[in-house]
Amino acid sequence: MNVYLRVSAVILSYLATSGSSVADNYMVRALAFSHECHVQSEDVEIDLIDLAGPFSSRATACKAAADLHDSDGQDQRKCWRYGVITRRNCEGDGVTLPAAK
Repeated sequence: MNVYLRVSAVILSYLATSGSSVADNYMVRALAFSHECHVQSEDVEIDLIDLAGPFSSRATACKAAADLHDSDGQDQRKCWRYGVITRRNCEGDGVTLPAAK
């Protein structure tokens, strides 16, 4: 397995475990190059762009993430798509995130 795949696997594993933990505050954050958004605990230390938060519950952060959707994929301050784990967690909280074009 090359280094890129190993690093990606570690990041995805970390996002998966951090998304399911109980936290005091949640943030909506995006990857700089793709604007794929993630709802995660405020204390997660991964280098993403903070778009909104902190929120007192994951469900509230999920609603904010849905409101930040940019269907045209042009606005750098919005979400163009959502991470798989974020989608799953938000669905579990009763929030359906918009689909990417």
